[in-house]
Amino acid sequence: MSKITNVQFFKHYSKLTKGLLDNLTDEHLQYRPHESMKTLGEELRHIADSKEIYLRAMTDGVGPSWKEKRMDPEIAISVEKLKAYYEDLDRRYDELFATKIDWAKEVPWTGMGDLDMEACLDWVTHFECTHQGIVSVYLVGLNINYDIAG
Repeated sequence: MSKITNVQFFKHYSKLTKGLLDNLTDEHLQYRPHESMKTLGEELRHIADSKEIYLRAMTDGVGPSWKEKRMDPEIAISVEKLKAYYEDLDRRYDELFATKIDWAKEVPWTGMGDLDMEACLDWVTHFECTHQGIVSVYLVGLNINYDIAG
């Protein structure tokens, strides 16, 4: 059995994504490897938007609509705005983790099924890990040497 908790696993991968921001410029955020793909900034905002949606599900006790994502286009073109968004999310997740969490508590979520708190954290961690793989394609194209997979 692993000695790493789900929270530690989540924080590890969150730190990797957030750390990437220190290696980027606003110009990098405009890059897209293929015309059909999001820009790097849109991809990083997408990760943060999803983290916010899962956080709201866990704190509100019910899954919100995916249509309620922030999707602010200004965040996707500014490293500073992305950093602020990620900082805000870190603070809010830390507040959640500082409470006594009933990991088995059900979180009804239309379109996602009835997840429990642990499944919500597992899903958002899995989501971030998957999208780090996508971001790695951008980094190769930009010739940025950053190990986003840790």
